[in-house]
Amino acid sequence: VSDRETMRFLNSQTDIDFFRFHKRATIAEIKKKGFELVSKAEYVYFSDNDVYFEPNWDVKLINVMEKFPDIGVIGGRHHPHHVVFDRFKFGEDEILICEQQAGYSMLLRQKDYKAIGGYEVSDRTKDGGEDTLVCDMIKTRGQKIASIEPPVIIHCGLTNWRGLRASDYMEMMEI
Repeated sequence: VSDRETMRFLNSQTDIDFFRFHKRATIAEIKKKGFELVSKAEYVYFSDNDVYFEPNWDVKLINVMEKFPDIGVIGGRHHPHHVVFDRFKFGEDEILICEQQAGYSMLLRQKDYKAIGGYEVSDRTKDGGEDTLVCDMIKTRGQKIASIEPPVIIHCGLTNWRGLRASDYMEMMEI
């Protein structure tokens, strides 16, 4: 929470649980804490604060997970830097089997997330790389990383956490 107005808004909501860190936290710490606060539903979704969602985004991602148990992570948008190994039709959509999935949109089964021990909080994730590590651990379990086309989210971040242009900056300028 970056300002008092946002804090007042969150405090006024009855259906939102939030946690305020009293020290600067890494992204891995924040996501790990977020998981601790969620309900014990079958799936867990990690997202960034610069994402907009298309209608039925969640249903589309869950349908993929239910139909393909070998997919361990599904994202709502393919990151332009991630290699695509395979693609196939699924209804009106296309599923891309990818090298990685960007952390701004990651759906996992809770059992898979727990099996890998969740987000690692350590020196090797203090400056980023936490989402890549989650995907690598999922792949070590023999599962695949995927994304859906057309995208079911819009990533509108123009800069990354270091203040550099986001990898999909030019695409965002067109939107």
